[in-house]
Amino acid sequence: MRKLPTSKATQAASLIEQAISMREWNGMLPSERFLAEELVISRTCLRQALAILTSKGVISAPERSKRRRILITSKTKKRLNQVVLLTPKPELGSNKNLLEQAAHLRGFLSKSQYQVHILSPSLTNKDSATEKTIKSLTENFPLALWVLYQCPETIQHWFSKNQLPSIILGSRFPEVSLPSLDIDYRAACRHATGLLLAKGHRKIGFIRFRSKLAGDSLAYAGMLEALNNSGHADIEAPCVFRHNFSAENLVHKLNASYTSANPPTAIICINTHHFITTMTYLVGAGIRVPQDVSLICLNSHEVFSSFWPEPTHYTTGNRLMKELTQMILNVKASGSETHILMPDLVTGKTISHCP
Repeated sequence: MRKLPTSKATQAASLIEQAISMREWNGMLPSERFLAEELVISRTCLRQALAILTSKGVISAPERSKRRRILITSKTKKRLNQVVLLTPKPELGSNKNLLEQAAHLRGFLSKSQYQVHILSPSLTNKDSATEKTIKSLTENFPLALWVLYQCPETIQHWFSKNQLPSIILGSRFPEVSLPSLDIDYRAACRHATGLLLAKGHRKIGFIRFRSKLAGDSLAYAGMLEALNNSGHADIEAPCVFRHNFSAENLVHKLNASYTSANPPTAIICINTHHFITTMTYLVGAGIRVPQDVSLICLNSHEVFSSFWPEPTHYTTGNRLMKELTQMILNVKASGSETHILMPDLVTGKTISHCP
């Protein structure tokens, strides 16, 4: 029977050596900080593990401000074995829905022996991410396929330019040559706007992020198409709420509108957290949903089943993660194709005739 390592440092050294043999890293080890976080050990314990590998000739001796070189080569065939979900949304934050989707993805990929990671570095929240910062991030995962979720245009262009195995989960910016999987927000928002127009609403609000996200722009384009093609002469210009990632900021903008003389009688929200913030604000302000204001969300969340009235929203169920799994397993054949899913309407009870 194989003898198990006894100390944490010996166990860590064994895990790192195994990863090297599987060619998870190319030429250089990741940074000490990254390795310590991945192995859930202290820097002191990690350095003891690295000293063991140095004495065995697996990696180079430490050099000031430089990463350790890998000194052995493996005959193991190099293959993608990791999926990194890159997103500006924090893994341990308010977006529980993202974690649920990642859990589904892990389940679908488990038989193919893929590891699924979620990364939310600060550079994904900035349009000014540099080539150096993105390259430094990707070097820690040389055998990864990257799933870019709600990433800014600069990051999509960088992955496209450097031809790293990647899939955009969401809408693709112009001149980006990467496969993408998207929900048809344009068609969904056009349909949602049509529902509201049919119920007599003529001033409709639209909530989107202040930052430039391709999906937000497509949804808004669908809304404008429905308004412009409706044939109604009394339609007012849509009231667009642009905000950052703060609920407080969105509430401030909503309050300014709903204390004015002519607020919108209906609102379309792209994201579920927009919907939840908006609905709770309206209830707190004594504004009834849907009697006074109608609400529609273009996405779904499991918490919606606990809401009353039940939100009117759109959903793809498990179809999104199932389709993404197939694209990951066949990434070489995907080219720069765009796969579009049309969500289903859940009628709910948050839309009504214009008061």
